[in-house]
Formats: sequence, C-alpha cells, structure tokens
Amino acid sequence: TGLVMLAYMGYGAKHIKQGGFEGYQEQLDKAMNWMLSKERKGDMRGGGNMYDHGIATIALAEAYNLTKDERLRAPVQRLVAFTVKAQNTKTGGWRYKTYEEDPREKGDLSVSGWQLMALKSARLGGMDVPDTPFVNARKFLASVGAGNNGFQYQPGRTPSLAMIAEGLFCEQILSDGEVTSQMEQCVGLIQGRLPNSRKVDYYYWYYGSLAMRQTQGKAWETWNDKLKPILLHKQTKGGTNDGSWDPEGKNGSIAGRCVTTAMAALSLEVYYRYLPLSSPKWSKKAE
Repeated sequence: TGLVMLAYMGYGAKHIKQGGFEGYQEQLDKAMNWMLSKERKGDMRGGGNMYDHGIATIALAEAYNLTKDERLRAPVQRLVAFTVKAQNTKTGGWRYKTYEEDPREKGDLSVSGWQLMALKSARLGGMDVPDTPFVNARKFLASVGAGNNGFQYQPGRTPSLAMIAEGLFCEQILSDGEVTSQMEQCVGLIQGRLPNSRKVDYYYWYYGSLAMRQTQGKAWETWNDKLKPILLHKQTKGGTNDGSWDPEGKNGSIAGRCVTTAMAALSLEVYYRYLPLSSPKWSKKAE
C-alpha cells in the first residue's frame, strides 16, 4: 500500500482536496485512512517486518510533506521515533525486527536503505529527526562496503547490483553533496551493468533510477535511455491486468503484481518525483 501511495503521489495525486490536480484523491484517501488505522505507537509493521514499516513511513512522511495535513504530523513523528529506536546503534543497521526485539542482528543494507529514506523524507518534510541515526548509518554503510565491488547485503556477502545501487543512494542521502571515490566506483559499476530486458530486476531498476537521477549528467541520461523503453515495452496492454507489469524476474514471485507495478511506475516517475539532493560542481561554479 505504501509503494502504491508513493506512485500515486509521484503522479501528482494528494489524499486531500487542495486545489490543482485532484485525480485519484478518493483512492489515496482510502489508502491513507487504512494506513493510519494500522499504526500502533509508531509501529507500522502491521504483522510484517521493518520493510513494511520503512515503506509505510516514507509514504506517510511524503504525504505530510506534500499537503501539511495536520492529522499526519503526530503519527509521522511517532513513526520516526520508532524507526530511530529500531536501529542497532552499535552497527548502525536495521533488520527485519527491531534492535530491542533481536539485539543479535546487525542489520542488512536492503532493510536499512528504506529506513534511511524514511528518516530523510521526514526531515525534508519538516519533521524533527535527530542526527544520531544518520551518523550511525554511516558506520553501517562502511561495514557493508566492498571496495571496488560496491556494496553487499551484509558483511561477507557477495555484492549485487541491487545493493550497489541502494548503497550508492544511501551514500547520496548522507553525503551533503560530496562525492567520494567509492560513490564514483559504484556509478561506474552501474553504468557497466545497465538494465537489460533479458535480466529483469525491478528492485535494482528502482534503486538504480534513484541513484542515477541523483548522480545526474551523462550517467543519468544513459541509464534512463536504456531503462525507459524496457519498462514501456513490458507494461501489460489489454485484458484484466491492463497497465500493470508482470511480476517477473528476480524476486518477482515474492513481490507480486502490485509491488512490481508500483516499482516500475516509481522508476518512470523519478524525473519529477525527486529533485537532486545537491547541485553538481559545475552548477555551483556557474552560480
């Protein structure tokens, strides 16, 4: 539901009538009300895990950012507090359960990326988010860095394209415009493994789109020119599933049609959903 809400909001929809574009307002409002009914003292797992919480928190934080709907302020602040408390402060990572529930777990990059995005979204929306979880997250990113091979899911695991893209985007969130040698290395790795219609991976394509959009310039243009026609070609046309994307490729059967469709839509919306978090050096010089 959180991913679908993000796709609607990326398209321009809002959950309240606020002037301008009002398409899908009713559907988004229903989703919002359902989400709020699931909150339990800042916990948005709803019987799931920290993936659910992180994605739901991003959706609610961005909804507040877009509308400044006051009924969302207190819930989002509670979600932020829960996210901060769930972090393993020793390693800086997040895992399926909270640190309090399982202090032996050191975290993984996949889950951690969603939590970091949630905290960043909340902060950009004007929420009070402490610096500590961002500082701790730096420790975790360092632990899952794989040198010239990018990033890995957990220390000692084999680096993957999805984790390289997610790790790079996390670095971009934390970097304040600085570009490190590892970030440059990751850009190179991604550019060397651009989207391929024969090797479908919507999770990689989603984070790759986020990271390349933040990288900007030629890297973004090359990525976008490769991915856009693949996504447009793969969209189902006609029949019951018209407009959706088949849940194929890596983790497709686990994700399902709804999640796959949302991720594909979000990858196409990255142009106008996310502004660059910082200006490239050439832009600053022009100023």
